[in-house]
Amino acid sequence: MSNITIQTIDSTFVVDSRLIAAELGITHKSFKETIRTYKTDFEEFGNLAVHTEGVKGTSSYSEFLYLTEDHSYLSLTYSHNTPQVRRAKVNLVKAFRIARESTAPKMSLTLIESVEAYLNTLKEVEATKLLLAAADEKVKEMQPKVEEYNLLCEQGKDIKVGELSKILGVKNMGPIKLFKFLNAQKVLIEKSNLPYAEYIHCFNVVRKLNPHNGDVYNVPLVNTEGVSLIIKKLKAAGHIVTSMSKAA
Repeated sequence: MSNITIQTIDSTFVVDSRLIAAELGITHKSFKETIRTYKTDFEEFGNLAVHTEGVKGTSSYSEFLYLTEDHSYLSLTYSHNTPQVRRAKVNLVKAFRIARESTAPKMSLTLIESVEAYLNTLKEVEATKLLLAAADEKVKEMQPKVEEYNLLCEQGKDIKVGELSKILGVKNMGPIKLFKFLNAQKVLIEKSNLPYAEYIHCFNVVRKLNPHNGDVYNVPLVNTEGVSLIIKKLKAAGHIVTSMSKAA
């Protein structure tokens, strides 16, 4: 039996993110991480506000979000289409429909009004299908990058700046341009590629030997803190990061 409960805040139907996570059978922490990863997509349908409950620093404390109907449907498209996820989608649609019906004015409709209401419902269903289809396509496109980043975080693996540029998916920002960007942002020292003292904790520098001329050069490897730093710098400079948004 579904535990999804719809609330009304400022005349808008919303659902507690903790309830959706429970419906999906995943931890609330994992569900919030998914929302952070695709934050830019979610904010196309309205701002995401974090709410708190309990006393910070104690076991009673928790952070959660009130998701609108659009936010809720979008969140489910980022989950694998398992039987439990499909059931969660059905339960969510039912919950919002019941909420709308319970607040709708009670009146007898004429035949024409009934037909109009039915046609409007069909339009809403088709619009929702298009939204879910578009979101599914975007997930398929971004999934390899997200999985690669998740593996990086789980294993605590460091990554080359050039490899990171490919995963981030920033338009017109290849390895060379990303190096130049980090030089301009005073993150990496030009020519030596050593991190400035302020950011030394974000990199692990490996010294390499050029077998052809015997020169020694530095290779800055980005750790997980460095990934977060670079994403924040890129976003602050107006660049759109198409994956790994949770790091920011």
